[in-house]
Amino acid sequence: MEKDNAIKLVEVARSFSYKLNTGDYSNAEFFSSQKEQCSPDEVADISRRLFEECKQQVIEDIKLYKEKYGETRINGDTGEEETKYAVPF
Repeated sequence: MEKDNAIKLVEVARSFSYKLNTGDYSNAEFFSSQKEQCSPDEVADISRRLFEECKQQVIEDIKLYKEKYGETRINGDTGEEETKYAVPF
């Protein structure tokens, strides 16, 4: 029987999504997904890195969305300016 010397690879896939309440009974949805093949002993590190890359891409897309559509509004009850889209990161 021949010994299998092939390198065993696994595929790691991570994603990140965020739903931003736009304040008018609708949402803006942001999503990023990445995958990579690696050796089994690299899975944990690759998984963390891919997650952070996905999260960072979503954050950048939210920033672009805010620049295009505005970030503040006037509160109808108090007349004061308030943050329209609160993103917790």
